[in-house]
Amino acid sequence: MPAIDHQQKHFAPLMIRSGGGRIIYLSSVVGVQAGPGGALYGGSKAAVNILANVAHQELANDGIRTVALAPGRRVTVRGGSGTPPPGVPEQPA
Repeated sequence: MPAIDHQQKHFAPLMIRSGGGRIIYLSSVVGVQAGPGGALYGGSKAAVNILANVAHQELANDGIRTVALAPGRRVTVRGGSGTPPPGVPEQPA
């Protein structure tokens, strides 16, 4: 989280001086709906969502729009199966 906050504080003034822009944060569906064993990852992605929301409130009047993109579960080379853990409902694509 410190890196995201640092980047925003560094680039927002430059963006304001140049007339605005977009800040895109990369989150995850797990930041809204974590399953067993996902506390740290889900918590960090939930924090990204909150940062994006607060940044939107703070920077919108300066012409800066923010959004947190939250991809769903996917099969990955790190072992992700693309299916939610037990007890977590399937999300539409």
